[in-house]
Amino acid sequence: MAEIELLLANRDFVRALARELLSEPADVDDVVQQTMLAAWISGSGKGKFRSWLATVARNFARQVHRRDERRRDREQRAAAGERVLSVTEVLEREERRRSVVQAVLGLAEPNRTAVLLRFYEGLGAVAQGGWQLYRLTGAALDRLAVSSKTTASPVE
Repeated sequence: MAEIELLLANRDFVRALARELLSEPADVDDVVQQTMLAAWISGSGKGKFRSWLATVARNFARQVHRRDERRRDREQRAAAGERVLSVTEVLEREERRRSVVQAVLGLAEPNRTAVLLRFYEGLGAVAQGGWQLYRLTGAALDRLAVSSKTTASPVE
């Protein structure tokens, strides 16, 4: 019973320390609870008990700060993907797309078909549903190589 009384006697000390380290009341409560539980489980009621409690409380507060920092980083990364493009950026992107389409349409057959099927329709060895529609082998690969050389300069 002496252990529980010692814990209760130091609860306000731990709470005051947690308030200094954290701004959110819920986080303060969590750190106090975690610290008290750790002290009760470890049975560290001897020696420099208050300094041990302070170290444990600081460690739990650091965990809260790291958790919050990781959450902010995740949210910023997620929000970065949701960025809305400006009108100028959309126009620039579409102009590049138009240039690429014009270059591909300007290719001679069968190069145009090879490029369209491979890069626009995504058809390689096997198309959707398992049907073999177009195989990029031999002459077709040669046509793609020729097409990429012919379109490299105008598109850049």
